Amino acid sequence: MFSSLRCSSSTSHFRKRFVCWLSATASRSLRSRVQKMPRPGRIWKPCVPPWPGKGALAYLEGRGVTRQTMGRFQLGYSPAGGDVLLEWLRKKGHTPQTLEDCGLIKRSEDGRRQYDAFRGRIMFPITDARGRVIAFGGRAMGEAQPKYLNSPETRLYNKSRNLFGLSFSREGIKSSDLAILVEGYMDFLIPYQFGINNIVASLGTSLTAQQVKLLGRYTREVVVCYDPDSAGIAATQRSLDLFLDEDFRVKILLLPEGQDPDAFVRSVGVEEYRNRLRQVVSYLDFVLETAMHSQGKLDTPRSKVQVMNQVLPYLAKLPNAVERSEYVSRFASRLNIEDRLLLAEVRKAAQQRNRRLPDEPVAVVTSMKRGERRLLQLLLANPSLQAQILPLCSSQDFHGLATERIFAAIQERFRKSAVTTFEDLHRQFAGEAEQALLAQMQMEEVPEDHSPDTAESALNAIRKIRLDSYKQEIQSKIAEASQRSDDEMLARLMEQRIQVDRDLISLSRK
Repeated sequence: MFSSLRCSSSTSHFRKRFVCWLSATASRSLRSRVQKMPRPGRIWKPCVPPWPGKGALAYLEGRGVTRQTMGRFQLGYSPAGGDVLLEWLRKKGHTPQTLEDCGLIKRSEDGRRQYDAFRGRIMFPITDARGRVIAFGGRAMGEAQPKYLNSPETRLYNKSRNLFGLSFSREGIKSSDLAILVEGYMDFLIPYQFGINNIVASLGTSLTAQQVKLLGRYTREVVVCYDPDSAGIAATQRSLDLFLDEDFRVKILLLPEGQDPDAFVRSVGVEEYRNRLRQVVSYLDFVLETAMHSQGKLDTPRSKVQVMNQVLPYLAKLPNAVERSEYVSRFASRLNIEDRLLLAEVRKAAQQRNRRLPDEPVAVVTSMKRGERRLLQLLLANPSLQAQILPLCSSQDFHGLATERIFAAIQERFRKSAVTTFEDLHRQFAGEAEQALLAQMQMEEVPEDHSPDTAESALNAIRKIRLDSYKQEIQSKIAEASQRSDDEMLARLMEQRIQVDRDLISLSRK
C-alpha cells in the first residue's frame, strides 16, 4: 500500500486527506474494467500504521509543489519494502494475478515470488482523458536508477496513446484553442499550479502519432516547450512532422539553456513564462536556427547546402504560395543566397514529396454508411452524448465520408463548448447537399439504445471502414513497389500495413 506523504501533527487534516491514494485510485480504475474490484470507498481511509513519507514530502515542497497540488493530483510515496502493496491488497481480496496484469506487481525472474513494482518512490497517478487512473509513474528518491519508472503497458495503459495531465487541462485547451506540450511530470505540475491550465506532458521526448491525434481532438494549435538541451531540441524537431501531418499550427518556445519549464517558472515566475509564450517562434524559424547552429559558420557553399537541405522539406510542405514566398525570401537573406535559387530548390523538393508516399487514402462516398448514420443520429438525438463521445474522435475518423462536413461542424461547436442540434446544422447547411442528408436522417427511426457504448461502437465501425480501405490501397501499392523492386518504398509500405493491422486488431477488441 502506498502511503500519504506524512507530515507533522499540526497538519493532520492534510495527512488524513492524503492517504492510501494508490489503493483507492487503483481500485477505482480497475473496478470499472475488472468486475472483481471492490468499491473505492471501502479502502479510502487512513493508513494504520502509517508509513514514513517525510523525505518525499520535503522533496516535493523543495521543488515548489504546494500541498494543495499534491492533494489535487494525488501524489504519494511508495514504501521501500518489497511487498507492502501486495500484502495489503491481498487482505482486501484482490488477486495477485490481477494486480500483476495491471502493472502494480512484478514477478521474479524464476517466477516464484511476486513483489511491488514501485518501491521507495514518489508516485504520480497517470489518468486517461476522462480522468480515470490507468497507470503510475514513480520518481526515485536519492540516486536510485532509473530516476523515473512508469507502469508497464497493460490492457489499461498504452503510453503512446496518453498525455499526462490531459484530464485536468482539456477544458483549458479547448477554451484557449491552444495546447502547450512539455516533457515530464514536474514540467506539467509547476506551470499548472500557477495557472497555466492548457498544458500537457508527453512523458519523455518520444512523442507518438497517437498522442498527437489525441491532442487534435481538442485543438489544432500547439506550442512545443521541451527542455532546451540537445535531446529536447532533437525531440522538438522530431515532433514537427507528427504535428504537421495532422494539420497543426506549430510554434516553439525555447527557454534559456539549463532551464526546463519547471525550473523557469520557479526561478523567474509564471508571468515571465506567459510573456515568453507570447513571443514563441514559428516552427520554420526554429528549423532554420537549429540548422544554422549545427553548421556553425556559413562560410562555404557546402555549409549553406547542408542548412538548405534541412529546411527544404518544411518549406515544401507550405500549402500557401504567399507564405512560402515570404519564408523563402527571409531564409535566402539569412543564408546570403538569391531568392530564386532557394525557390527553385523548394519547388524541386515539393515535386519529390508529391512522388513519395501519398497521404492516407480517402474513400470518397456518395451515401452514408451505417456507422456514420447511427453515430450522427445518436449524437443529435441525445446531445448529452456529445461530451462523452466527441473527445474520442479525430477529424481523421470522418475523412471521405458523406457526412464529413457535418461532423466537422459538430466538432467545431464542441470545441467552443456548444451543443449541436439538428436545427443548428440545418441553418448552417441551408441549401447544401448536407441538408438533404440531415433531412433523410430525421425521417429514419432513431436507435433505442442511446448508451455511450452504442455510440462508441458506431465510431469504431466508421474507423474500421476507413482502415479497411486504407489497407487495400497499401496492398495495391505494395504490389506496384514489388514489381519495380523499390525496396525502400516496399519497406515503408510494409510498416504502414503492420500498423493498420494493429489498429484493426485493437478495434476488434473494443
